[in-house]
Amino acid sequence: MKKLKKMTAAAMALLLALLAGCSSAPQASQPAEGESKPVADESGLLDGGVTNPEGYPIVNEPITLKIATWYSSGSVENPAENKTIKGIMEETGINLEFELYSDAEKANLMFASRTYPDIAWRLDVNGTQKTDAIEAGDVYSLDEYLDYAPNYKSFLEENPEIALQTKYKDGKMYSFPYVYLDETSYNLRDQWFINKQWLDELGLEMPTTTSEYLDVLRAFRDNAGTGTIPENVTPHYMRYGEFIGGQFDIYGTFGLYVYDSTYLALEDGKVVCQAINPDIKEPLKYLQTMYREGLMKPEAFTDDWAAYSAATTSDPPMVGAFTAFQSANLTDVGQWFYPMAPLDPENGKEPYIRAQVKGSTFPMNYLIFKNNKYPVASVRLANYMAEPEVSMSLEKGVEGVGWYYNDDGEMELNPDAAAVNMADEDKPLGNHGILLLTSDMFVDPTRSIEPKRGWAYDNIYKNYIPEESKNMPNVPSGMLEEMEVTTMSDLQLQITDYIKVTFATWITDDVDIDAEWDAFVNRMNELQVEEWVALKQKEIDNASKLS
Repeated sequence: MKKLKKMTAAAMALLLALLAGCSSAPQASQPAEGESKPVADESGLLDGGVTNPEGYPIVNEPITLKIATWYSSGSVENPAENKTIKGIMEETGINLEFELYSDAEKANLMFASRTYPDIAWRLDVNGTQKTDAIEAGDVYSLDEYLDYAPNYKSFLEENPEIALQTKYKDGKMYSFPYVYLDETSYNLRDQWFINKQWLDELGLEMPTTTSEYLDVLRAFRDNAGTGTIPENVTPHYMRYGEFIGGQFDIYGTFGLYVYDSTYLALEDGKVVCQAINPDIKEPLKYLQTMYREGLMKPEAFTDDWAAYSAATTSDPPMVGAFTAFQSANLTDVGQWFYPMAPLDPENGKEPYIRAQVKGSTFPMNYLIFKNNKYPVASVRLANYMAEPEVSMSLEKGVEGVGWYYNDDGEMELNPDAAAVNMADEDKPLGNHGILLLTSDMFVDPTRSIEPKRGWAYDNIYKNYIPEESKNMPNVPSGMLEEMEVTTMSDLQLQITDYIKVTFATWITDDVDIDAEWDAFVNRMNELQVEEWVALKQKEIDNASKLS
């Protein structure tokens, strides 16, 4: 890994300002208003004479920081042996010890017992756990330390809408965010892939309408065992109710934008619940037809992530079509799948494809706890992870595998790289940690390579994305009172469970959806859907006041 430029002398002048020392105990309170920055000793070192204010290594003697982070299928299994992480440790002089969490209950227990690591990266815990830790004074406020993270400081100053996502209700910042801003990534969620080789074998055209799509799926079903189509073919594969690979882009193709399993969306700045929008009946009837005719299988309602990954990456393939962020089996490398545009619903409405939320989908991915004896070193570690070259490897995989330097000395993506096919030591950490990467930092050749994701975004999907975002925005923590948060969480759980079960029943039992509709809406009202929507609206409105 190349040596990185040192901070400027001007930045250094800021770093040596005086400050009262910070407590290392988890129970310590936050610094008082007006308290100054960390104080250096006579030698100019910080964190009790350990941390250099600039340059590398970060510390003048080895230290160890304990990191808690999330593990899910397909992510880095052994971070300490990952080449990018090893490079970070080598350059900074900081040894990182990892504890991986894949069980939310275990992670929640860590917060509840206040047995913290030094730093928490991504942890998929109960929404109040992190804010409770902040309220208890267990987490460092980073405002006093931002001069030690000039990469983040300058970026957040230039991007106030993302800076807002990192704030707590007191207006302070308690975590560094994961930030990957690339239009082809954040402005498109899943692509819709269809098996182009099977289309060609059967002499079929790419479907452009919802009725044509059903006909193609029927052809896949009826030709099981013919050519490369397997006997146990699944014409349309999905994971019902799941954010990735779920049914939400079916709703979108009928002109009803549904981002995720909350069924919440913004319409003209107002929160609405699309589950009680009568327009959802049409795509539900379409899914009903698909299930009744065997065009999707019962496993759509039970498969986990591992099954989804296996089904969508098998070679030769077992499925005819599916949605996913990307596919490793693309036609351009002599294999199977090709991105398909949203279908004309033949109802006079414009189809949609989902965009993602611009900004940080993980704004709380770097909490530094008060038991950490080296807060400045921890902040400088975050700043190092936000260096362009380091962030590139954290997001795309190690240099030489996920990306390389081109002849012009620019970082360029390897268009043939896919994280799913990388060795664990080469894999990107992605949103399981933090990084700061924007599209102006690298060259993306996939935008000119058909049918890679970049090309597909520009040539297939871009015009199907709503001009004004319909996604629920990321908001800072603490925008509601604790009782309101609890109420909102309880309502969301019971409402979304009811939606999920009801819609699954309608799809699989072939019931009369029109006849069931009024009873469904009445039950949603009994479950206080209006109160839930109002709390979501209040949360957004309160966040807007912070800015």
